[in-house]
This record gives sequence, C-alpha cells and structure tokens, in this order.
Amino acid sequence: MAILSNDVKEWGKYLREKYNLNRLFKEVVMYKNSMAASERGLRTIRFCRKVQEKTFEPDDEISSFAQLKKVIKDIWQFYS
Repeated sequence: MAILSNDVKEWGKYLREKYNLNRLFKEVVMYKNSMAASERGLRTIRFCRKVQEKTFEPDDEISSFAQLKKVIKDIWQFYS
C-alpha cells in the first residue's frame, strides 16, 4: 500500500512521523492531482479537516488520522 499525497513534502513527512503512519505504507509519492490517481484506478482517501469544495469524488473521505486506520483495514479486507 502507498500514500499518494498532494501535501507539502516536509509537512507530510512530519505528519507521517508524528502519527506513526510510515509503518502502514511501503511507498510515499508526492503528487499534485488526486483526480488523475482516481482516474488511473487507484483507491483514493481524501483527508479533509474542514468542508472544502471537492475537485473529484474520492473512494473514502476522512477528517482525522484516527479514522485512517479503519479505512485502511477496510481496504485490506476488501482486496483480501
């Protein structure tokens, strides 16, 4: 499993370390267009702490890192 993020590289690294997320992912790719990822068949999780205009329809949407673990678990179960 990989992170495809449109976040600022340094901020993303800080958050992954703070919340111990690196243990969940083999790859981290910084990318500017999540819609393109979805169009390529990648499963997308949109992290959004406050209401924002959607530029694409994600497979899942979360607003906290606490929700991430459950979404990842659901994805693993779906593909297992």
